[in-house]
Amino acid sequence: MLFRTVLCLLSIAPTALMGSFVGIAVAPRQVLALDAAAHEWQLKATNKDNEQVFEKLGLNPTQIRKVRAIYEKYEPEIVSRRQAIITAKNEIKILAIKQTLSPDPQLQAKQKKIDKLKQELAVVKNKFSSAMQAVLTTEQWSKLQQLRKERQE
Repeated sequence: MLFRTVLCLLSIAPTALMGSFVGIAVAPRQVLALDAAAHEWQLKATNKDNEQVFEKLGLNPTQIRKVRAIYEKYEPEIVSRRQAIITAKNEIKILAIKQTLSPDPQLQAKQKKIDKLKQELAVVKNKFSSAMQAVLTTEQWSKLQQLRKERQE
């Protein structure tokens, strides 16, 4: 969590500007690589977290198998769309750094791409949630929603 927070604080614009102030060239690709590395670390942590959530929800072995199958089905789609959103946001930051006072049509195109990716992500997340809700009892589903809220805080 700390590593992720640090990466959020080190967004591309301040990093590039800070680098220019101290005479160090920070390539945008280096920042993108950091984002990818953080994402891989987060995935490994998520898998461990899932096991703890299964335990907290009191899932039986059949439910655990079904939930794992749901994760295996939807997680790659969710992860790829999240990564695409991160990449597109970083591309916008790069364009914003390079941009002069005139508006750049590429920025608008990138923003539309991000909006579309966010809509696609929402659709996949809804399918994921529906599949999970079908496997869990009402009590387990409520507890999962509570755990999600606590995690976001």
